[in-house]
Amino acid sequence: MSSNSLSAWPTSFLDGMVNALAWHKLAYVLPRSRTIRNIMIKTVVLNGFIWLGSLVILDVIFKNRLLFGWKYSQLTGYPLYLICLSINSKWLDKMARATIQLGQHGVFQYTQPSVQDTKASLSSTLYLISFYSSCILAVAVLRTIPWIGVFLGFLLNAVIMAYYCFEYKWIDLGWTQQHRMAFVERHWAYFLGFGLPGTLMTYFLSTLRAGAVFALIFPFFVIVASVSTMKPYDNSRLPRVPWMFSVRTMNRVGVHVIQWGLGSHSSANRYSQDGYLANKDKV
Repeated sequence: MSSNSLSAWPTSFLDGMVNALAWHKLAYVLPRSRTIRNIMIKTVVLNGFIWLGSLVILDVIFKNRLLFGWKYSQLTGYPLYLICLSINSKWLDKMARATIQLGQHGVFQYTQPSVQDTKASLSSTLYLISFYSSCILAVAVLRTIPWIGVFLGFLLNAVIMAYYCFEYKWIDLGWTQQHRMAFVERHWAYFLGFGLPGTLMTYFLSTLRAGAVFALIFPFFVIVASVSTMKPYDNSRLPRVPWMFSVRTMNRVGVHVIQWGLGSHSSANRYSQDGYLANKDKV
């Protein structure tokens, strides 16, 4: 790595971290959109008080009690995890679109999705589950490596968390998934910095508590990401790092399994391949 590269990545890294912590931008967004305010309140109540609160209370009251070999917090926590995940995804999609439109036009106009849009959304849900599962699995596999596994998993988790935060913005721009992953790999220092604060808040917690805390803080990071602008850097000074290689590989397996189960080739092929070769040099 050249001296120019060594001097470039800390600047980009710090820029990402500063943008992630720029929560003062909420003071601009929240007063201008009732939609965003209402969703933020609902996510805090659901994820902070109901989800995280129930986990803490059950762990305190029934600390040493087991049912069928499971803690009470686990028996209720995992079903609640799935329920909250479904609810949060709907809220966050609407909130992100409102934030993006607010930044572009100064106003948000909600449009009711059509039947075709709903069907397309349901169809893509399985593929999104495959991708997110691949991300979780990739981090889990890295953590099993002796000595350095926890550190490597931490770094990958930070990059993936930043990807999550910016994904809504990129989808609005019409980027394919492969385009989005290639962009992260090319600007890895920025996204490593952006994902660092959120990863520090969740990485060392238990699975359920990490999920609850992540769901609680994630809307704030999504808003910040939606209104943030990355400073221009000379990308040639930073080597591209294949952070998403393991995620991409695992996701291809998941996509092929879903493709086989649905008996559909076209949608899965578009999801797994479209845009990568065409866009890999245009990020």
